[in-house]
Amino acid sequence: MKHRIQSYLKIGLTVFLMVGILSCSPELDEPRDSNNPDTENPGTGDPDTGSPGTGDPDTGSPGTGDPDTSDPTPGPPEPPKTLTGIIVSTLAGSGTNGYLDETGTVAEFSGPRGLALDSAGNLYVADTNNHRVRKVTPDGVVTTLAGSTGGYLDATGTAAKLNSPRGIAIGPAGNLYVTGAGNHRIRKMTLAGVVTTVAGAGTIGVQDGTASSAQFNSPSGIAVDSSGNVYVADTSNDKIRKITPAGIVTTVAEADATVLDQPFSVAADSRGNVYVADSYNHKIRKITAGGTVTTFAGSATGHVDRTGTDAKFNYPYGVVLDSSDNVYVADTGNNVIRKITPAGVVTTIAGVAGTSGYKDGTGAEAEFKGPRRIAIDSSGNLYVSDWGNHRIRKITFVYS
Repeated sequence: MKHRIQSYLKIGLTVFLMVGILSCSPELDEPRDSNNPDTENPGTGDPDTGSPGTGDPDTGSPGTGDPDTSDPTPGPPEPPKTLTGIIVSTLAGSGTNGYLDETGTVAEFSGPRGLALDSAGNLYVADTNNHRVRKVTPDGVVTTLAGSTGGYLDATGTAAKLNSPRGIAIGPAGNLYVTGAGNHRIRKMTLAGVVTTVAGAGTIGVQDGTASSAQFNSPSGIAVDSSGNVYVADTSNDKIRKITPAGIVTTVAEADATVLDQPFSVAADSRGNVYVADSYNHKIRKITAGGTVTTFAGSATGHVDRTGTDAKFNYPYGVVLDSSDNVYVADTGNNVIRKITPAGVVTTIAGVAGTSGYKDGTGAEAEFKGPRRIAIDSSGNLYVSDWGNHRIRKITFVYS
């Protein structure tokens, strides 16, 4: 039997981004624990994831001899790149708990969580406490795509109403999918800001079925696979749900005596596997396409860089995969960003374990405050919603 200390109500991945839920929603059941990432209050809001070479085809010397005398033998392959550094910087956010559309560190967020990137490199942020989805250009220009005051209304842009959006993912057609933790619904948003409802009756429950009759309970993380299936971390139901393109909702994995406890984030790979940040179990789970749940990494709470179940996490919150199937984790309770190789080897790439703060710099020097979600771009750069600092951070890998 699972034992969970109930908290008071508190204000409230990808494979594509992966990959992070009244106008104020009840927050999830959480233990009042100094290690619990969601017990610290960042403010007045919610207390609470190779270009092919183009050689010159005319290497023969025209006019001086046979143009076909060039050597057709390909040159030696480029040597593998060596990682020489990791740099953490601030893309947007002043650190003030507020709402302001501006550029870079002048802009303001309030408890940002979910992150998703489009093909142009624009970053979309589930700005949870502001009940909005924000857009951040590669140059750091922040605007509001949709949302205004907390509520529920399908409309366009700031006429639409969201309630504590937490997770956000982008589908193969370029549309955004957003979890509405306060509305217990899954919403769809075009890049023009047109908001519609994908699934959820709006009442707390655990019903599978058609989109309009299905029920969720404070859904948080979300991911979309290459076939357009949507995976939802139905957090307060301790389940992972799947929504097909036809709008049918099923349960992929659920809690039992040994499995999920407050799953916050999901990410899907190209083979149909789903990775889950099983937060209260301090583990990263893997769910096969057939529904088998295994522990990919993690055991008891702590901070240990090892392999598989010898590693330790502390309330992992966000997950995302890169093109090589490495899993990156926002290890919220430890205030660090971790990497798990396909073989299960866990390392810490940024942040100081046990230190909650704000500092840009190298990976080992940087500081975070309750990092929540994580996203990755086509160049392999990571983006982190630094929830407690109300900022969006960027992690750049430097190679030589």
